[in-house]
Amino acid sequence: MKIYSKDGFTIIELIVVIFLAGFLSALSIPSVLNWKRSQDVNAYTRELSQFIRLVRKDSRRWGATCDLKVKQLINSSEGNGFFIQCDYGKSVKTNFNCEQDISLSKLNSQKECRLNYLIPSINKKNNIFQIVSNNITTTPNGRISNDDSITIIIGSVFYNQGAKQLNCLLVQSPSGQVKQGKYSTILVSNNMYRSRLDNRINKSNCIFNI
Repeated sequence: MKIYSKDGFTIIELIVVIFLAGFLSALSIPSVLNWKRSQDVNAYTRELSQFIRLVRKDSRRWGATCDLKVKQLINSSEGNGFFIQCDYGKSVKTNFNCEQDISLSKLNSQKECRLNYLIPSINKKNNIFQIVSNNITTTPNGRISNDDSITIIIGSVFYNQGAKQLNCLLVQSPSGQVKQGKYSTILVSNNMYRSRLDNRINKSNCIFNI
């Protein structure tokens, strides 16, 4: 003789469970997205810091003077936030314009412009913005010739939506040493440039952990 159990969920109980699951998902999804966006900010900050060190190292290796210049990107643009121009003296082509020759596909044999391929990219995957106080000029001894230290602010274009990670890099003059910290405050608009120069940046707002 078969005995069937009458235990189970009622329709109302199932509706309540589905509602609670949806509600909890709605709460957790923005947190996960903002965590991912913050990690993108940290990743770009590390890549840019390492790249600046690499530029200084290459300048010292080849005895070159290099200008790391900020490339302006509007809010919907993608690409590199910097480009490089180097003067390698008489040993190789002088004042080789890497950005121009990249567009002309002439770089396959030009080791002096390989750095341009390593510039961290700003795109729709990482949704980064950067604000830089000045272009950076490295000297043949691997230092920088700028009169003052360079401050770089790095954040997410979703800053106003909750991705509050706001990093900064301080490229110290004249040593060229790069320090990473947190920028204390900034006004972020929804239509701001993805990459731009702004010499009004206050380096004292870049806070470092002791």
